[in-house]
Amino acid sequence: MRELLFESLVEKEALENLLALNQIKKCDNIINKYESEIEEQKNEMIKILKNEDIDETYIEKINKYKNIIHNMDDEIDKINQLEIEIKNNEERINEFQEKILEIEKNIENLKKEIFDATDPSKVIECQNELDSENERLNDLNDILTGLISDNTPLLIEKEYLSAKNTDFDFNIPSYQKEDISNDLDQITLNFNESFEKLDLPVRENIEFCQKKIKNRELEIEKYNNRKNCIIEEYPNAINLDINKTYEELNNLLNELGLFKELNKVEEKNMFDEEEDETYNIPIEEEIESSLVENKEEDTLKEEVNEEIKEEENKNEDIESVSYELSDGESLALIAEKVYPSKDDWEAIYYFNKENIDRYLISNGISNDFETIKELAEDTSLFAGLKLEIPTDYNYRG
Repeated sequence: MRELLFESLVEKEALENLLALNQIKKCDNIINKYESEIEEQKNEMIKILKNEDIDETYIEKINKYKNIIHNMDDEIDKINQLEIEIKNNEERINEFQEKILEIEKNIENLKKEIFDATDPSKVIECQNELDSENERLNDLNDILTGLISDNTPLLIEKEYLSAKNTDFDFNIPSYQKEDISNDLDQITLNFNESFEKLDLPVRENIEFCQKKIKNRELEIEKYNNRKNCIIEEYPNAINLDINKTYEELNNLLNELGLFKELNKVEEKNMFDEEEDETYNIPIEEEIESSLVENKEEDTLKEEVNEEIKEEENKNEDIESVSYELSDGESLALIAEKVYPSKDDWEAIYYFNKENIDRYLISNGISNDFETIKELAEDTSLFAGLKLEIPTDYNYRG
């Protein structure tokens, strides 16, 4: 089946790389969007801290120290990974070097046998074996050269990371990881002390920003991992020559008749443009048509307004109680306290649907019903959210 689908390996690789590049660009766009949102939230926190006469550089310093430690941890992991790869390559290099020495020794013995032999058949036999051993020797030398070439950049990278200066352009002396961790702990302690003195609404605003930043960071990590997996599987996609790829797919698109379809669409568009320029509707017909459209539009507006009024009246008939969820509370737990069953959480959700959906989307969480069902028992996500608890547990909007 694979041979039928891809008779040309060039077409197969071109199509795969094109699709992979598309996915990489999608990941980049999402990552850029989330990075922009993180920057907005950081600026919002700085603005809040300034208004409260708190050193706004706390946020910047904490983030920078965390990044330095994160980079250090990444480099340690990278060095450990490099050491494993280097060790495996060195074991193979030693293995091939031993084989090469063995063959070279055998070649010398064969040469000596040929030199000492008096029987012509023995000479021919040894010569054939000698030719075979020389071919094996050349093949093994090629493999060994490749292994050494592969290992050299790994050794260089390991050496670079091991000897790398820990001055991360932070305008501070070269710190060790322990020193940076201690500084981070102290700055965090100072920030928390100032934070605890703030009014509750201000703290809630800062915590909301922090939650959103954390959520976006997790999303960025997820899409970076996805992007790296695609690049690892399709390394040529990242530097793809688009024009060359289209040329390689030319035959495939022609066979599918896609170019013909595109030409038809272009011709139709040209015809439509010409028709628009030459065909004029009489003024009377235009006026009549306009009146009909306006009447239909007014009728539609009236129907929509009636529906809105009905919906508003429907909600006004149901009383509700204002309630702010605390940490450790969920929609299901609130429903269990005030309704016959925790399964009646849907009444709370539908009564506050617009508010909850907006809250989830702002935190980068899907608001489809399956996700809502999973989150109904989440005891931390909705902390601090103000809701209206309907008195009717049968309410479904």
